[in-house]
Amino acid sequence: AKYALATANKLIDVYGSDGVKAMKVKNHNHRFVVNSFHGHAHNRHCQLQFHMLYQQGLGIEDLETCERVFSGSNAVAPVIRHVLYFHWLQFIDLHFDQWDQDRYQELSQFMYQNYKQALDIINNLTPVIEELKTQLKITDTDFEHWNIEELEYLQHLSIEQEYDPQKIVYVEALQSLTKAEYAFHNIRFLSADKVSGLSAHDKLLLAMNVVSDLERQLSIETWWTVNDTEYKQASAYLTNQQFIRAVEQLEGLVVQRLFELAKANLAGTGTCTIR
Repeated sequence: AKYALATANKLIDVYGSDGVKAMKVKNHNHRFVVNSFHGHAHNRHCQLQFHMLYQQGLGIEDLETCERVFSGSNAVAPVIRHVLYFHWLQFIDLHFDQWDQDRYQELSQFMYQNYKQALDIINNLTPVIEELKTQLKITDTDFEHWNIEELEYLQHLSIEQEYDPQKIVYVEALQSLTKAEYAFHNIRFLSADKVSGLSAHDKLLLAMNVVSDLERQLSIETWWTVNDTEYKQASAYLTNQQFIRAVEQLEGLVVQRLFELAKANLAGTGTCTIR
């Protein structure tokens, strides 16, 4: 936290107000944004608010300068791995000194190429966008509204339907008790292993005690069954919650893997075998 604050303070001193770095710094109109590396696998709520794709004034900048700098410095690691501390500092200093000289020589070409790329994007894509706007009957304002509407939609989804969590725990306890009863009866009648029978019996008693304790807390006089309305409602809520969490986790893993393959230039190199 201190490093980030010190960096923000230095940037404000050097470049002044009205900059983009992070969340708003009071009286200087500075704010943090996330770089393009977080484009796909990052939290969507954060993207819609802080991703550079949705920020005005950043142009085609990807904010990955540090990523490139430290990636380039990795080449020094094999050379200095076993050297003394003095030579370790010496090689690092030489590397970044050469890095600065190389980048300074390429600065004019870099700015020229970026400017050229920006003009190409404007000249080539503006007619296409205008044609699509006419076909779809939309305006520039709609683009901004879509971003806001998506954020509001996701924020609404993140608010779960209010439901008594103790009732969810009670239904889970009933389900665990059913499984424990089934396991105990199977071992009792189908197995002669006394150790397994005692273990299953202990699990059954534990499950019964948990259910009884929850019934006292919830003032439940009659044991809920699968046909009871409250049991069905709690069970449906629990199933839906587990399904949503599983889908979100799967989606995150798939997108993260695809993004990793894209960064490594391996996307689309897999094979599909049909048998």
